[in-house]
This record gives sequence, C-alpha cells and structure tokens, in this order.
Amino acid sequence: MATDPPATLAAWLRTRSDEQLGALLALRPDVARPAPSDVVGLATRLAVPVSVDRALDELDAGTLQVLDAVLLSPTDGMSRADLAAALPDAPVEPALELLTARALLWGDDVVHAPEPVRRAVRFPAGLGRPRTPPPADVEGDLATVDDEERTVLEALARDNPLGRLPVDHSTRADAADESPARRLLRRGLLTRVDAATVELPRQYGLALRGDRPYGPTRTRPEPTTTHRDPEVTDRRAAGAALEVVGRVGELLAAVEEDPAGLLRSGGMAIRDQKRLAKALGVDERQAAFHIEVAHAAGLLDLGGPHRDEWLPSRGYDTWREQPCPSGGRCWPPAGWTPCGSSRSSDSATRPARR
Repeated sequence: MATDPPATLAAWLRTRSDEQLGALLALRPDVARPAPSDVVGLATRLAVPVSVDRALDELDAGTLQVLDAVLLSPTDGMSRADLAAALPDAPVEPALELLTARALLWGDDVVHAPEPVRRAVRFPAGLGRPRTPPPADVEGDLATVDDEERTVLEALARDNPLGRLPVDHSTRADAADESPARRLLRRGLLTRVDAATVELPRQYGLALRGDRPYGPTRTRPEPTTTHRDPEVTDRRAAGAALEVVGRVGELLAAVEEDPAGLLRSGGMAIRDQKRLAKALGVDERQAAFHIEVAHAAGLLDLGGPHRDEWLPSRGYDTWREQPCPSGGRCWPPAGWTPCGSSRSSDSATRPARR
C-alpha cells in the first residue's frame, strides 16, 4: 500500500536508515555532540544557522548550483526529473546525494530546501530577491531602457545583484543628467537597499539571463595532463638527486671551513644562512632546504668546544668516502677546493666535532 511522502524534515529523517543517519552525523559533526535524543532534536540542530553555514561552506560550485535551482523553484519542492532538465550538463544526481546526505535538501522523488537553508543563501545563483509587488510587465520594462541602462542591468544580472550608486554632484533635477543607475532606481527596475546600494530584482535578473537562469553550468575543472617519457623523468630525477648531493657536500665543506653559529633558541643564525646561500650560489630558501637535508641525514650537527657551532658530524667522514656507482668517490670531486680555500678537508685539520 502506497504511503504519503514525508511532509517535514523530521518526518523524512525518520525514513532514513541507521547507516544514512550515521553518515549525516559524520558529515555534520557539530550536530552530533551531545548525541541527539530523537529525530526532532536532530532536525532542530540541523536548523541552527551556524551549522547550516558550515555545511554550505564545504560545498563546491557545481553542488551549490543544484541547490540554487531548488531554491529558485516557484513551488515548495522540485522533482529530480525537473532538476535534471533544468541543468542538463550538471552532475545533478551526485550533487543531490551529497545535499541530502547533509540534510541541506530533504525528500526522495521531490526534494525540498529547509527554511534555514533558504535564509542562509541570500542570493541563489547570484540573483536578487523578488520585488514586491512584482512588476506587471517585465519584458515591457526592459524594452524601455537605453544602452547605458542595459549595460548596468546586465552587469548586475551576472553574479552579484548588488551595486553601488555613483556619487551625484549635479544640482539639476533634469532626469537626463542623472546616472543610468539612478534613472533605473527611479523607474523601479532597481530597488534601494540603503543610501548607496541598489539591488536588481529577481524578476528582471531572470529575464536578462534568458534560457540560462542559473548561469553557466558549473562543473569540476579537470587539470591538464602531460605525458612524460619515464626514462626522461628518471634521468632528470637522478640529475636532481646528484645536484642535491653536490650542494650538501659544498655546504658541509663550507661549514667545516667556517662553522655556523647556534642561536639560543636553536637553529642556525640568519647571517650564516645568508653566507652559505651565497657560497652555494642559491637563494636563502634553497640554502635552508639543503641545511635541513644535511641535518636530517646526520651529516650536520652541533660541535665545537662548547657545542655552540654547526659542524659536519663524524658520519660525514664515512659519507664522503663512499664510492659512486660510476666509480671513484662521489664527494669531493677531483681537484675540488672548499669555498675557494686551499685548506685541506682531511679530518685531522677539521675543528672539533661532537
């Protein structure tokens, strides 16, 4: 026997399964603590403006466009079939699943927007509020505007129905000397919000948009992809890795020649970071990266008589003698002299380490 569809959000929540209610509480955790005692209490929490705003903030543009279509429906609800027809290129079904899972819409065949959601979305689809009383002849009113006035109306019909009135320094009462916005305001095609702000009524915005009342279809942008030859990628990665190894070696040789100071709060002194960046021929951000890599690898640590200097660690001796896959030692290269100095990098001439 057929049953009548639920008439309220609370009644619809009673038809949801335990899994669906659990998903709702996971998607909107602010309504889950403390645990609601029944669906009426849950529906009450779902209507709290702060909770509604948080749930709306997490939606993408495509999902919001589906919600806007429901909010702009002339009736209380909108069927799924009508939504698909109104937004033929939009992902309507995935958006509806997300919106109903968050209880920002409720219903099965016909979906409805709770009143708190309607209040939270002030300008659905970027359209203004309806004019009251409604204009008698929207098309006739638009036919009377000149080119300047139509430019103003079309700008307000795009994404934001609010506009600022220009400052009028004229003392003449002649309507021809008024700005286009003030002429439209005087004739009722714009409504006043405050002394300096006007709004395009929804009736005129819909008429100006024509067959696209909800604006251009908003879909998830797909990033452009580029195919790379794996061998080329591997070679470039290997080259980048060898460059980092070389930079770290240069850094450690520079610190061995002239130890870097330790800050009281820890870390390396800024003047030493700048000095090392200049020695490596990189900017300070890249120098900081290589310092962190050297420290993380156990090659750079505190040393000196008072352990107040950054010096190559004892593990640096082993690292610099390790063979390269191509033969010979990876560091230092043959004939290399640290930072332009003739001083030997042999461990016997290094400062004290940890």
